[in-house]
Amino acid sequence: MIKLIRVPVLLVLLLAGGLLLPRYTREVMLFDVVAAIGPWLLLVAIAVVFVVMATTGRDHHHPVPLLTVEILISGVLVLAPQIVWAQLLGANLVTDALGGRSGNVFAQILAVVWLVAAVRTLTGQRRSARRAVKQAARD
Repeated sequence: MIKLIRVPVLLVLLLAGGLLLPRYTREVMLFDVVAAIGPWLLLVAIAVVFVVMATTGRDHHHPVPLLTVEILISGVLVLAPQIVWAQLLGANLVTDALGGRSGNVFAQILAVVWLVAAVRTLTGQRRSARRAVKQAARD
C-alpha cells in the first residue's frame, strides 16, 4: 500500500517544506532566532517524515514502472536548475517551493534521498532477479 501513495505524499512534503523555507529564512535574516524556531522545527519534522517515507518498505518488491516514475520525478527535481521552474511555471507557490525564485535547495536535497532510495531499490531487485535466474539454471 505504501508503494502506491509514496509518490504523491513525497511531492506534498516537498512542496510543504519548500513553502515553509522562505518564512524560516526571513526570520533568520531578521536575526529573530526565537521566531525562527517554529519554522525550523517544522522543516526538520517534514525532512524526517520525508526520509522515512522515501526509505520505508524498500526491501519488498516494487513494480518497475513505479520505480521508473520515482526515478524520473526525483531525478528531474535534483538535476533541473531551480531557475527552470520559474521559467516553465511562472511565479507561483509551486515555483517558490522548488526554489525557482528564492534559490532554496530544500526540495533538491530531499529529492536526492528519494532518488538514491529508488535507484537502490531498482538495482537491488535486478541483482536478486539475476541471482535467482543463475540459481535456477544451476538446479
